[in-house]
Amino acid sequence: MFPEDPDVSEETAEQADLAEDAVQDEQPIEELTSEEPGDEIVVAVAEPDTLTQIEERILRAVELVNKLRQERDAALRELDTVREDLQQTEASGRTLSEEILSLKADRQKVRGRLERLLGHIDQLS
Repeated sequence: MFPEDPDVSEETAEQADLAEDAVQDEQPIEELTSEEPGDEIVVAVAEPDTLTQIEERILRAVELVNKLRQERDAALRELDTVREDLQQTEASGRTLSEEILSLKADRQKVRGRLERLLGHIDQLS
């Protein structure tokens, strides 16, 4: 692979050969390094499918974001509907409360009239 170069150690050449074999076999490659000072560091390219995997992950993320946006929009529409229903219910509740107060006042008037009529009947007997 490498021409004979005194600056390249045997270990570095072996790592480069391993990296080349992995690329040819389309196997995933991790960074290959030598811990010896002065040795050349060989960094192999990641597996060819990595870009495809990243693209798929990005597409899934975009789909998820779109789905979440749709769900948020649906939830906001439902919230608006519930708020409108609440306003109508509150208005209806106020109307019913006013009607109850009016009926109670009418009942008191009728009770007063009946008591007067019963008083007149008692005077006649």
